[in-house]
Amino acid sequence: MNPSTPDEMLRLYHLAADLSAQILEQARADEWQQVLDLGGRYIAVIENIKQLGELRPLDASERAAKHELIVAILENDAATRDLAEPSLARLGQLIGTMKRQQALMHAYGPAAVATP
Repeated sequence: MNPSTPDEMLRLYHLAADLSAQILEQARADEWQQVLDLGGRYIAVIENIKQLGELRPLDASERAAKHELIVAILENDAATRDLAEPSLARLGQLIGTMKRQQALMHAYGPAAVATP
């Protein structure tokens, strides 16, 4: 792994923070396909951060900038998760209902799941 510069590292953290803010914005707009699309780009940036080589020790301003970016990323992530959880719970309920209907159909035939 090649040595990396703090500027490169901070550039990637800025990109991750920007993407996490866009993801949150799209989640608030109920645009879940956009959330998924941006999420793929976000994951690629995080992988790039993980691949950074050794850095020289960060100075105080670089550490502060990195800290602010990480806090922003975590706050955006938590807010996005709060928006997604109700939808995920509804999806889980729908899947459970579908599985029960399939089990009834398998056991008793299509008339078992007919609705009045």
